[in-house]
Amino acid sequence: MTDSAGDALAWARGDFSGVRAMMESLNSAPLDKITAVLQAAVPIWAADPARYAQHLCLLADLYSSHYTQTRDPADLDRALEVWRHVQPDAPGLNGFVALRMRILEAQLSILRTQRDNPADLAATMSRECAELVQQLRYARFPTLLDAMARDANRWATLAVERNEWTAAGDALDLAASAADLLVYTVPEDQRKGVVNKFRWLKLDAVSALARSNRLNEAVVRLEGSRQRILRAARGMSDLDRLLKTSDPALYAHYYDQRASWTVATQAPFHLSDPAAIATAMARADEALRQLSETIAQIRRFPGLEYFQEKPTLEEIRRAASPDPILYIWTSRFDTGLALMLPDGRLEGRLLTSLGGEVVGKIIQRWTDCLEPGSAAPDSERERALALVGKVLEQHFTPALRDLLTFPYSNPTDPPGWTWGPVTVIVSGFLCHLPVHAWSPALKDAQSGRITTIMPLKYAPSARLSAVIRRPPQPDGSSRRVLSLAGPDISEPGYSPLKCASLEAEEIRRRAAGGRYLSGAAATRAEFLANAASYEVLHLCCHGAEGRTAGGARLLLADGPLIVDDLAKIPPLDNVALAVLSACWSGQADWFNPEESTDIGSLLLAAGARAVVANLWPVDDLAAALFVSGLFRYWDWGAGLPLPAAADAARRWVKEITVAQLHDLAGAEPHWQPHIHRYTRFMPAEMKRFGEPYYWAAFGYSGA
Repeated sequence: MTDSAGDALAWARGDFSGVRAMMESLNSAPLDKITAVLQAAVPIWAADPARYAQHLCLLADLYSSHYTQTRDPADLDRALEVWRHVQPDAPGLNGFVALRMRILEAQLSILRTQRDNPADLAATMSRECAELVQQLRYARFPTLLDAMARDANRWATLAVERNEWTAAGDALDLAASAADLLVYTVPEDQRKGVVNKFRWLKLDAVSALARSNRLNEAVVRLEGSRQRILRAARGMSDLDRLLKTSDPALYAHYYDQRASWTVATQAPFHLSDPAAIATAMARADEALRQLSETIAQIRRFPGLEYFQEKPTLEEIRRAASPDPILYIWTSRFDTGLALMLPDGRLEGRLLTSLGGEVVGKIIQRWTDCLEPGSAAPDSERERALALVGKVLEQHFTPALRDLLTFPYSNPTDPPGWTWGPVTVIVSGFLCHLPVHAWSPALKDAQSGRITTIMPLKYAPSARLSAVIRRPPQPDGSSRRVLSLAGPDISEPGYSPLKCASLEAEEIRRRAAGGRYLSGAAATRAEFLANAASYEVLHLCCHGAEGRTAGGARLLLADGPLIVDDLAKIPPLDNVALAVLSACWSGQADWFNPEESTDIGSLLLAAGARAVVANLWPVDDLAAALFVSGLFRYWDWGAGLPLPAAADAARRWVKEITVAQLHDLAGAEPHWQPHIHRYTRFMPAEMKRFGEPYYWAAFGYSGA
């Protein structure tokens, strides 16, 4: 690095690519060295603001960023001094530079207010964020959206430090909106990386909105952020499948208009005349209007009703009838719960003592036990999950039960919902835990025995919860079942599933005419080709946790069934129930627990009405018992409703004793060798699978 002012000035006369090259060469240099070189070039840049506005912005941005870290007033003064040389309205500035300068102007305005007029900070921040939100539709350029997301997140930090949650909510909502747009602006192969980079923003925004008494906005923001990538992928897959053949002209028109709109949104970036920029923005608005009209036509086609439609509060309210919807999330700040009732009331709780760092520490021992390659025995996993439950009993589970029983304890006139199934949508760390294991219960006043347990079922989103209830509703009474159990696999480290045949046999006893495949015949190709033709799907196989972003995979005889397969699978509109008896089949993506990208959720998105999946590596005999109990209690639509049947099956597994298992082995000889293997040397009164690790592993999602 040169310390020569002459060299710096010679370099400063170069174009912006030279600036960038210099910055890269100074990447490891101290900030004061970098800014010294840039500062030496200010006189040259100030003489030609139209050409060098980017260079000045870079220097001002460096100073202001350093100020947010050090709070040294001199850094902010330097940033403001540099900004004095910038002429935002100078002729020759193109649209890209003008918008980047607008973002920096907001940054400096907020920092100056925070230092000089702290009482006005919240108002200034909210005003600047509101103005920038209006600019988002013209900011569809990756570096601009990235800068807006990062800067707005920094502004929110200032507001949080002062307990100004309204301003923090505005800033984080802007940051999350910019990050959402960025996901769809970068190439498809970069989208997962962007989601991971800004993964906390949306949940932080939800908490900030909730803390500023804007719970309605919070749940809309949370709903809108669910399944962003896969919802988009499924939407385009459905568009190709449904519209291309039924109305090829509209299909082609949509893609033409989308391309025109994309070009129109880019045009202002490359223009420098203010009048030309304004004209280009007007053209971009008109292109968006025309594209929106075309999308409205597309939504008239069955199966495309929600194509590229943002959720609304009214949509969430409709989805919460007849069963309420409970959102649960964990942000950096807290853990929140919001219950939307069928009558449109929204009740919430915020647990400020359970921020992301605290929750992460609480569940770390449990998640460590579940890491790929972990040699933790079942006994250690039992203890880890039991310990998590004990810790959460201090704050989370009382709040959960209090919120869910609030309508029961505070009835309305006329009477509203007080007790029954609740659809739970979990975002963040708590998705790794069995929330359904902490369901509220009613007890007999005299005996103290539990008489009623509130069934909790999961859903990826409120929208999908409503979609899977659409008519006609298959009920499974046809007993058409496709079962793939115990496939032969070649991947090392996986032993044969000893209880797979038990599950298939228990289902076959009640549906002899189904299609039952095992060994080499239990293939991925068979499932993808024929799943849509059956009312019940049963996969009993090994599941492997996703070691890269994208979730788990199910190991079948001819290869793994993965997330990408299910994002494009033909519609499963005739499937009443899919039972995924495989490790990890219902576990959230470790890389992105804020969204539902698990295999079970993708089957729901494809049209299946209900899915039972395993949330973690599960004991194979406990799984066989659960599947047996599920089909016995449900009885192909003639018995309990599916959510109640799943809950009853879990409770049966929980309560069954060693003596009762021996009775089962005596009545059903094909169970005997497996039960003997699991109950040797155990007392008769012991509840063999009484720990939550065994019975709570089975999550139910759907109608």
